[in-house]
Amino acid sequence: MKKILVLPLAMALVSAKTAIAADEVHWTITGQNSVTVNWHGTANENVLNYRLGSGAKVRVVAKHPTPMPYAAKGTFWAATLTGLKENSQYAYAIGNGPERNFKTPPPRGAANFTVYAQGTIGDTGKYFNTGVIQDLIAAGKPSFVIGLGDLSLGSVNGQASVNQHFNDVMAWSREAAYMPVWGDLDVRNISKDNFKNYKGRFVVPNSQTSPGSPVAGGEDWYWFDYGNTRFITLPEPWAGAWADWKTKANKLMAEAQSAPNVKFIVTFAHRPAYSSGHFVGSPVLKGMLDAFGDKYSKYVLNVNSHSADYERSHPQHGVVHVTAGIGGQNLMQDGKCLWLTCAKPAWSAYRAMHQGALKLYFSDTAIAGSFICGPAGGGVNDVKCAKGSVIDKFSIAAKSVAPTPVKAAKPATTGAAIAAVPPTMAATVSTATCNKVALSVSGLIKDGGYSYRLNRSFGTAADHKGSWTASKLRLFENGVEIGPAHIGHPVIRTSGGGRFSHWVDNTGKESLRFSASNNSNPATNGRAYTYCIAGTTTAVGDSQAPSVPASVKAVAVSSSQINVSWAKSSDNNAVAGYRIFRNGVQLANTTYLSFPSTGLAAGTSYSYTVAAYDAAGNLSAKSATVSAKTTSTAAAPAPTPAPAPTASCARAPASSVVVNVRDKGATPNDSSNDTPAIQAAIDQAAVTGGTAYVPDGTYMIDTFKRVMMKSGVTLKLSSGAVLKAIGSNRPIYDVIRVEYASNVNIIGGTVQGDRYSHSGSGGEHGHGIEVWGGKNVVIEGVTAKEAWGDGVYVGSGSANVTLCSVIADNNRRQGLTLTDVDGVLVKNSVFKGSNGTIPYAGIDIEPNVSEFVRNVRILNSQMINNKGPGLQFGFSSPQAAATSGVTNVTVDGNTIANNGIPGSNYYASGVVIHAQKSGGIVFTNNIVKNSAQDGIAIVGGTKNTRITGNTITGSGINNNVDRYIGNGIMIYDSGTTGNVIINNTIYNNKVNIYDGVGGNTTSPNTLR
Repeated sequence: MKKILVLPLAMALVSAKTAIAADEVHWTITGQNSVTVNWHGTANENVLNYRLGSGAKVRVVAKHPTPMPYAAKGTFWAATLTGLKENSQYAYAIGNGPERNFKTPPPRGAANFTVYAQGTIGDTGKYFNTGVIQDLIAAGKPSFVIGLGDLSLGSVNGQASVNQHFNDVMAWSREAAYMPVWGDLDVRNISKDNFKNYKGRFVVPNSQTSPGSPVAGGEDWYWFDYGNTRFITLPEPWAGAWADWKTKANKLMAEAQSAPNVKFIVTFAHRPAYSSGHFVGSPVLKGMLDAFGDKYSKYVLNVNSHSADYERSHPQHGVVHVTAGIGGQNLMQDGKCLWLTCAKPAWSAYRAMHQGALKLYFSDTAIAGSFICGPAGGGVNDVKCAKGSVIDKFSIAAKSVAPTPVKAAKPATTGAAIAAVPPTMAATVSTATCNKVALSVSGLIKDGGYSYRLNRSFGTAADHKGSWTASKLRLFENGVEIGPAHIGHPVIRTSGGGRFSHWVDNTGKESLRFSASNNSNPATNGRAYTYCIAGTTTAVGDSQAPSVPASVKAVAVSSSQINVSWAKSSDNNAVAGYRIFRNGVQLANTTYLSFPSTGLAAGTSYSYTVAAYDAAGNLSAKSATVSAKTTSTAAAPAPTPAPAPTASCARAPASSVVVNVRDKGATPNDSSNDTPAIQAAIDQAAVTGGTAYVPDGTYMIDTFKRVMMKSGVTLKLSSGAVLKAIGSNRPIYDVIRVEYASNVNIIGGTVQGDRYSHSGSGGEHGHGIEVWGGKNVVIEGVTAKEAWGDGVYVGSGSANVTLCSVIADNNRRQGLTLTDVDGVLVKNSVFKGSNGTIPYAGIDIEPNVSEFVRNVRILNSQMINNKGPGLQFGFSSPQAAATSGVTNVTVDGNTIANNGIPGSNYYASGVVIHAQKSGGIVFTNNIVKNSAQDGIAIVGGTKNTRITGNTITGSGINNNVDRYIGNGIMIYDSGTTGNVIINNTIYNNKVNIYDGVGGNTTSPNTLR
């Protein structure tokens, strides 16, 4: 009997195993009445059956997806099911496998559904916590899950990790839709993994194609409506991709804003706009999303990953930003405080270095968010919580009406009301005059969020529950009235932007609760606060107005813009700012001495006056009237004269248009922030592919905003022009950034970092010029000096970058760093005086994990007087050494001299070649002399390097730290074989050639 029972059971087990061999199963929402199911299986597992309720089965023969993903064995299938009934649950089965369920989207405008979001996920083979978090998500029974990029981390951990990831997410992906966003590690093009491996596993709704995409065929980003929400994803920032997305997303948001069945607009991205974690927010993305938040009141939430941490912002221009890189990969931690920015920024509402899951529940009135605690580990956790408990909760209320209007002179307030409660009746700001009294903020109490409280009486009736608008109090910041007033306290805390309430509670306690216009701390932001009671007439305090602004000028710079400038006014106390009037109507306030008046009609005259005001609100008389006429659209304005570029390496600009940064308001040789003016010149030059010109003088650059180069633009600095970083404590910054832009020239002048005005002590990534994914970039005749990190940094998939006649001097880390680039030419340049933080190299070729440096030529240049090596090849970590490479590098005709510090314990040869798994490094016709340690060190398993025709002399002569130091050429470490060292002249070294390994060719050479 036992034998008879066992045999059928064994056969059943074999049969079951065969029937469910299909794996990596997931599905996507592809429309209101359609879904697409994807899976991996054998050639025969290409049939899917589905049914509605107890109805008849429908048989679908699947097709191969395009492009076909990689797999160790088997193939992939995709079945698109159409004609489905909305808001209905279907059963489906692959082949003879078990049935699972999917549910089609609810009716448009419907509410009460759950979405989970996670990024930087990985697989259980590499990260144990990945599986725990997928189980948390499965327990929440979401309608769909957004993968926020860096899905499998296969480009780091290999193809097996990709397949394992898609099996791990089957904890929920057979029942809930898997809606992806692409991350930088998903689109890397390496042999074991690339973008095809992910595009081929998904079919997305409303597929969009981006410029610069590494794989053709669309699906670079997409959008879809689900219930009462429009969801829009973002592409990676390939050249032109974000600009293209901005145009298309604007139309999608405008459509959603006017659609009565859409309550919310939500974006999902990989890159952050706001982040204090390992990866800082992109200023380009921030600018786009901030503008959309100002324009569309329904746009209230953006979710991203990139950094492996959790962080939620206060509303920024009405949009809450949440970083949710918490899907399982090890946390990204920096320094002792774990966060790249140790002090939590004012915009940051909550952050946690802990893994978990982000839950979003969409009701008819709000989006309720919860950060659910996952397992401890993956690094050092800065919060303690029980798995499954809620660490952070927030609620974003739907907006049913347009934001309360404010007067034109006041900048638009930021912030969507989170969990707003009555009263919300905001009074409009009064235009009547009144006499102001200084408001002391010495007793200010933090009231939560952006709100601060003063417990005091103002001698007039206050708002209370019986009368929401009883108070006649008016509040001013630097002389400019802020508001709206009569605002509920939760709204002040969460939205800020100059809101205030004069309130008395049931016990009779009177208080003022308010926020600064920029949400800073009023007690420390240096701004003057005054108040008055509407209708008062008695003069109090400072009554002297500033002097009238003089030397007012108006210059038309295009058919739609006139730049207005003036001389500084004086005051008995201090000038707080200036008001600009166009055609007699107040246009704006500013603290600068110039203002760009934009959005004008072509061929039209406009008149301007300027008045100055002080902190007490005293306003000067208006200046003399000046006028200018915009150019007609038929004839572009004549460009401001500038010296013709004499560059020999840079390509000629596409047009002859030259935009002078002075005409955009840049002011040299002072302490003002010139970044907006210089950026405006670059933006205008980008329209025609022209030149932004910087005359002589020192121009101050906000390194958080950075000077962002645009495709097709030449930035031409005169020989006496300096772009100088404003001192900060930021561990990561750039003075100039070329981010996924192409056909860019940066010519002449000096780019100066803040190494001597830097107020922080950590970090090493403050760069003069950073090329991040840029293509066809020329840097010529530029001096890059005194950066907190590198003079020039090139990485993130850049291509065809030329440095010609560049000087990198006295930078804290390197003169030049190459990490991820295909095609570099360095010629006639000097890299000197690197010192401050290791490796102190003149040039450092050092790929990070899964990065490659290919096709590099370094010609006729100097690497001299650096604390570390003149030239170094290496890797950032053992993992990088195992996954990265350096190939086809020629170093020819250079002088590498006086590198390293005699007597120092820090090892620094003139040249260090630590390039295992790499090949094609040719070092020829160079002079290597007076190195503090060895002349050329070939180590770390390096193979197939050719050293020929060089002169190596004076190595380690003055170094007495180690008697083994002082080799002209030193070969060391197991596996360092197959290298050819011939026809060199090697003399006056302690030892001319030392080969501690064998298996290398070391003759003939001239030794003396």
